[in-house]
Amino acid sequence: AARGGALTHMGAAQIGALSNWQSLASPIFDMKRIMSMMNTSMSLEDVEKSLTKNDFEFLSLPSTQATTKQVESAVVKAASVMAKTVENMKNLDKNEDYWSKQLSGLNDMMAKAWQCPSHGYEMGNALCDILSNSGGLDILIDNITNTNHEKLKFNSAKLLQHCLETENRGYVVEKGLGKVVGLAKHYLQLDNEGKKVYDESHIRVGTGILEHLFIKALLNEIVWALNFLLEIK
Repeated sequence: AARGGALTHMGAAQIGALSNWQSLASPIFDMKRIMSMMNTSMSLEDVEKSLTKNDFEFLSLPSTQATTKQVESAVVKAASVMAKTVENMKNLDKNEDYWSKQLSGLNDMMAKAWQCPSHGYEMGNALCDILSNSGGLDILIDNITNTNHEKLKFNSAKLLQHCLETENRGYVVEKGLGKVVGLAKHYLQLDNEGKKVYDESHIRVGTGILEHLFIKALLNEIVWALNFLLEIK
């Protein structure tokens, strides 16, 4: 679904490519359609295979070669992995090392989804919606707030960062803004000598969270206001 001002972060080339895919992508990325086609009985073994072996080549199909069926298959498979992982996190008794690795796999999948040729924007948004609808945001916020497992906390923050492009941003602001911002600032801290405490991957996550929560939110509001002013003239 279209989101007001959400295209402001895309370059002209990306917007042009997205426009070329409109007729193909729109029905494929309908959320009700995706959810009705997801593999809800996916086995733990199949989920683990996808996440631990980085089995996401299906997300890299060049747009010029993709058929409607191939794109549909890719988004449904990714959505199934996302939803089933969240369900497993709710119901399975595994240790924090295990879930950290699963979230690391989801992060790899999300990165590939956003980078999909031409239709990455819609693919990324669809997976963000699946994460939200399945209760994944609450799990990520809980991990950021309550766990002392550094890798689990980091991978939770990284996945959250991937999913702040959409209405998920408002949910995070309402449910866990203080903790999420606190962790982002923690990743950006300097020591007494003015040197970075964390490595570049942590710094990128911290910067990305703050950018998505505040800078892009402000830009979207400005774009909305400008569009409103133009409409009433």
